[in-house]
Amino acid sequence: MHDFSTDSSTLTRHELWFRSLVAGGRDYRFPCDERGRVDMDALNEHARNNYLFARVVVGHEVATPVVRLCHAWLAGFEMPAQASGAHA
Repeated sequence: MHDFSTDSSTLTRHELWFRSLVAGGRDYRFPCDERGRVDMDALNEHARNNYLFARVVVGHEVATPVVRLCHAWLAGFEMPAQASGAHA
């Protein structure tokens, strides 16, 4: 298994998850540290826009975000270093 603690170019272990409150809506996930801090400078423009949108619609379209372990890290896979603000 890969040791993520010594290689900063690998996947972050945590994600900030905004769960959709709308039927058929989208969840948003962003790489973060264990305290939920997102490095906005590391996000591409699309992901940054999604992150800012998700923050604005908390309580309306998405739930208050929670920090959780990344699924890819739990499975032992690496994801691209460029964050995409992927929908769950």
